Amino acid sequence: MDINICFTTDNNYIRPLCSTMASILKNIKNETSLHIFILEHDVSDENKNKILSLKDIKDCEISFVKINISVFDNFPDFQNNYITKTAYFRFLVADLLKNVDKILYLDCDIIVLPGIEELFMQDITDFYIGAVEDVAFYFDILCPIRSFDTYINSGVLLINLKKWRQENISQKLFEAVEKYGSELYYLDQTAINLVCKGKIKLLELHYNVQVFILLQICVLLNHPLRKRLIQSIKKPKIIHYTGKKKPWNSYCPLRKYYLKYEKLTPFATDYDFKYKLKIFMQFIFLLLKDFYFILRFLLSPIIKISQKQSYFEITLFFHFKFKLFKQNSFS
Repeated sequence: MDINICFTTDNNYIRPLCSTMASILKNIKNETSLHIFILEHDVSDENKNKILSLKDIKDCEISFVKINISVFDNFPDFQNNYITKTAYFRFLVADLLKNVDKILYLDCDIIVLPGIEELFMQDITDFYIGAVEDVAFYFDILCPIRSFDTYINSGVLLINLKKWRQENISQKLFEAVEKYGSELYYLDQTAINLVCKGKIKLLELHYNVQVFILLQICVLLNHPLRKRLIQSIKKPKIIHYTGKKKPWNSYCPLRKYYLKYEKLTPFATDYDFKYKLKIFMQFIFLLLKDFYFILRFLLSPIIKISQKQSYFEITLFFHFKFKLFKQNSFS
């Protein structure tokens, strides 16, 4: 079986990219032939050699495709400082890889566990992409454009490159960013959702377990997909460290998987005591925050407090209501 995988990166994201690649190479089946395309800007020869050294884990073909980043000069910058314009590179993938009809695009903050073959075999003949819902979008009120039946996370994309070329999807993505600009809020991701709308095959949640949701236990417990989310967390196929907290610089849930595969890369690190203490304190803080939200969740059927203009309304057992006036409500 032949599998094509694509990444986009610059010199700043080589360390996590190597961990992602190590997890793929370690878990892919022996009989699987793998070709990795890296769309890159300004990656040094030293870092390219570090990437190529990963072939010691499992032999594969690695191709570097240099991108002229000036093409995206007029595109808006990302509000999150951990995302750069390299995220736009995938808009070009169908035009750059003209001999490839199907590819799996992955962000660099990802760990791949066994099962990538089953993902790549998904039939997307009639779709532009296959992807997993963005589970945080259910509660996100910041994006001005919300005309979506479903909204996918673009960190894991199974792309039908043949269909992209036939229907000029790359050009339409450029036009969407030029038309809406920062209104897209999530920029490249929202552009992909807009252009591919109606032609997206939804994949099982375990193919993109978005760790950010585990940092927001109150969101997880109230999520409409709660049961499916919990199942995907128990049996993940792909772990995606969404959000600002990344496993190489902070504590975040499922961090152990990243550390396991980082050890197989040229960036293997013996973390000192001071660093481990910092991570431990972050873990304790998250634990206390989770305990607070779980307590509120368990008590919510018993007691609910709503803030009104001049008083707090306290509801017990969904029935008994009391008013607690604010201190200055009579002034």
